[in-house]
Amino acid sequence: MAEDMHSSLLLQSPIPILVLSRDLKVVLANRAFLDMSGYDESEVLGAVPPYPWWGHGEEDVPVPTVEDQKVLYMKGVSRLERRYVGKGGSSIWVELSVTPITGIDGIRSYLLSMVDVTGRRDSEAQNGDDPRLEGLERAYAALQQELAERSEWEERLELEVARRTEELEKSKSFWEALFQESPEGIAFLDNRDRIIQVNGSFCRMFLCDPESVRGTAINDIVGRAPGIQIDAERMTRKLFSGEPFVYDTKRTRTDGSVLPVSIHASPFLFGNKTFAYCGYRDITERKRDEERLRYHSTLQNLLSRVSYRFVFPSSDIDGSLRQALEDFGSFFRASHCNLVQFDPAGDMVRSIWWHGGPLNPDLGHLVENVSSRDIPWLWHRLQVDDVVMIGNGDAIPARACMERRLFELLGGGEAYVYPLFIRGELRGMISLFRSETDDFGSDRITDFYVFSSIISAALERHEGERSIKANYDVLHRTFESSIKTMGDMLAVRDPYTARHQRNVAVLSDMISERLGMDEESRKGLRIAALVHDLGKIRVPAEILNKPGELSELEFEIIKEHPQLGEEILSNIEFPWPVATIVSQHHERLDGSGYPRHLWSGEILPEARILAVADVVEAMTSHRPYRAGLGLLAALDEIRRGRSFLYDPDAVGACLDVLKGRSDLNDLFSAQI
Repeated sequence: MAEDMHSSLLLQSPIPILVLSRDLKVVLANRAFLDMSGYDESEVLGAVPPYPWWGHGEEDVPVPTVEDQKVLYMKGVSRLERRYVGKGGSSIWVELSVTPITGIDGIRSYLLSMVDVTGRRDSEAQNGDDPRLEGLERAYAALQQELAERSEWEERLELEVARRTEELEKSKSFWEALFQESPEGIAFLDNRDRIIQVNGSFCRMFLCDPESVRGTAINDIVGRAPGIQIDAERMTRKLFSGEPFVYDTKRTRTDGSVLPVSIHASPFLFGNKTFAYCGYRDITERKRDEERLRYHSTLQNLLSRVSYRFVFPSSDIDGSLRQALEDFGSFFRASHCNLVQFDPAGDMVRSIWWHGGPLNPDLGHLVENVSSRDIPWLWHRLQVDDVVMIGNGDAIPARACMERRLFELLGGGEAYVYPLFIRGELRGMISLFRSETDDFGSDRITDFYVFSSIISAALERHEGERSIKANYDVLHRTFESSIKTMGDMLAVRDPYTARHQRNVAVLSDMISERLGMDEESRKGLRIAALVHDLGKIRVPAEILNKPGELSELEFEIIKEHPQLGEEILSNIEFPWPVATIVSQHHERLDGSGYPRHLWSGEILPEARILAVADVVEAMTSHRPYRAGLGLLAALDEIRRGRSFLYDPDAVGACLDVLKGRSDLNDLFSAQI
């Protein structure tokens, strides 16, 4: 590279320059010399003495011999004036300096630099000066200066070479450290997919060392498993066909284990050969996160489906319970699921089984006749623990005869027994039996506890419905319990919506009281407010909890929730128009609302109040996709929409209720 740079400098120099070999053959002539002499490069390069610009032995221009010329040049010449003959025959006087270029084996070449002094010579000739004597004097002085300058130039050159060498070493060390310390596993491959070099991360990732894998085909290291080999070879062919790629897959380690990785690979040219860069990133944790996300998404949908099943009154509660046990037993890969309910005296009310395989007849018969008094050890544990876990290695006390017998008939494995509370009283248990030995995990134990809570709420509601038929005085309390159960079921999926409903119920009640609404109508409004977003239980959880802005299609799905809530609630015979109020809470006076675009006179008064309270609470509360906008922004919204979007009386009452407040932090402490 240095030689190319020096050659370029000589060729572009404005000073006429020739470079002669040791035997005086011309090996380089720059543009300035060609312009001065008039010769073409083809006439100059390769020329040997006598050169065409030496003339033909005129009296004042004797032709030197090759040996004389070598002797002169070997000593070095500075500012020697000599007459050259241009291609057209014109005389050219030049001031010639010759520098011998030496190597380890002596003189390698000569550098001739020239200055055209023809004009000065002509002027001196007219003035009668002896140019030869003066030229020799100048040549001697210049020779001394040239030697000094040359020594200084060589010293600077040595310093520059040392500096460049140091920079090169630093640069090399930097890139080597960057390559080795990269968190990605990196492999460079030749055009036969053999490993040229790998970094430390690659070796740690695939359990190898650089020396043992160098020269080995990459797929012999990371693609040896039968299920992975085909994919690895396919992607290698794709890479060396010139196509880069980025994708997630699996590769093997040298110990045979399989590692999920993200690969980004690209071919590149170096010289006239193709090489490849391959980067590997361990995505084990990301895959685990994705698996957890899929698990929780499936669980949420399952909880919603089970919760929704218990929203409607049903004469076949046992069938619904059996289906719920099957859903969760299958989800948690259980061998058996069992629900046992006792009456307050401890006698069995119901026993429902789901089992993935055949049920031991002795087990079924034993459980059908058991009471809470027969299992005192387990019953006591259920009163104090959220879950009782029994494994193969657990010692059940000798006095717990029934519990021991039950566990033996189940064939061992693992048992998870959850308490079943109805109205705060322990009334039964839900059991999950697993024969698999994988880690069930504390999260899954908690998830199944949520399921048992839903079943408890459903049984509590079911008993409440039975009481309603016998005693009308219990009717209103049962409605409250049903609404609470609905809210609890929605809270399992969407805690934000459940909290929002409770807050809207408080604010709606305060507005209706301010307007002087009668107590019975206020009660119906409170019930409707507590479940006004119940229809969201049918909206996919990923839309409800989406942290970003909703798409147009997603918003259209959300807008269906008033009508979905009406469909759910229309199956319950409320003494108030709860279903209609819920369906209208997003309608607006000018017909711009949804789902039916009703106008002012078509909207119930309760729905108008609910609409104002809903807007104020929603704007002040934090949502998954934005922070709360504050009370002032919410009040400005209902002021702007007064009379054409929102009922003017409801807006006025709301402004009076919230007058002087800067936020709603303590307003919703009231309980409905």
